[in-house]
Amino acid sequence: MEGDHVLLLGRDEGRLLETADLVSEAGGTPLFEPVDIRDRPALRRVLRTLVPPAGIGLVVHCAGILVPGEVDEIGYDDLGAMCDTNVH
Repeated sequence: MEGDHVLLLGRDEGRLLETADLVSEAGGTPLFEPVDIRDRPALRRVLRTLVPPAGIGLVVHCAGILVPGEVDEIGYDDLGAMCDTNVH
């Protein structure tokens, strides 16, 4: 990670700060912004602001939510939120 720019996105600013510290300790340069990846206009704004001119070399997608239950038991909104976060 030495010398790499690492873009960190997530809803929890405290966890982003903790992760940014780990990136710094490993020799990387953290770039981070709290954002809900389901909010596509906000995500576009953040990416336009934070993505380095050279672009992104690697993406690791770790966002995810789970609403426990059988598919026919959970609500449509919960199912949509899981798909929006975990898949899109």
